[in-house]
Amino acid sequence: ISEMVDLVIDLGKNHWHGFISVPLKFIPSFMGSGFSQSLTARDELLGIIHERIQAGKLSVAGHTDLSGFESVDEAARHILVFITALIPKAFASLLTSFCLETAARRDVLEKCLADDSFFENTLLEVARMWPPFLGSRRIAKVDHTLQGCGIVEDTPVIYMTHAANHDGTVFASPDEFIPERWTSENKADRARVFTLGSGGRECIGKVLVQMLFKECAHSLMTNWTWQVPEGQYLAYKWLPVSRPSDDVTVVFNKKQ
Repeated sequence: ISEMVDLVIDLGKNHWHGFISVPLKFIPSFMGSGFSQSLTARDELLGIIHERIQAGKLSVAGHTDLSGFESVDEAARHILVFITALIPKAFASLLTSFCLETAARRDVLEKCLADDSFFENTLLEVARMWPPFLGSRRIAKVDHTLQGCGIVEDTPVIYMTHAANHDGTVFASPDEFIPERWTSENKADRARVFTLGSGGRECIGKVLVQMLFKECAHSLMTNWTWQVPEGQYLAYKWLPVSRPSDDVTVVFNKKQ
């Protein structure tokens, strides 16, 4: 089992780090591109997932119709996305930011437990303040002019999620954690939080991440209290996902 775990971890790392490298599938005679290695790792991971589904060692085995998947291959690709790609990384980043942001705000946590709408607004504010992904890129499909800047077809365009979420023309005091903003001046701006995308190109796992985020945060609040000891370096780094630069110690105490 340990050998299989180590293999999946190594393949997952190759798949992730290669996927965010230069997206060209070529293998020079003296080296392999990171992206090419990523595709090889992906195929090996899919092979492992297929084998375990067919061996009945994954819960979707024999139940792909009940799980909403049309085939074992479709189920395998969804499992691949969840275990190695962006969804679990985004979820872990959001939950970490939630714990750090609310550790000294017992009033906020108590109100979250008493008021579900306020709880959802608090999670939205965490997602606005600390988006897991600094930004991303798109390729222009047609010539376009954006705020006076000409963008030629096939030009890569970078957008910055964190900057958009902290736009002072949209959010007053953008660097302050204010869950109440979502029932006052920003109540019509929920779609302007681009943490997991928006519109037709939003993250396919957006609903799943939000559901897991809410369930886990609620379980934490219900069963535990937590504190972040002073004297720690809590500045964030942004790649591959946002999280504190250094390991952080959080002390959890079981509620009586």
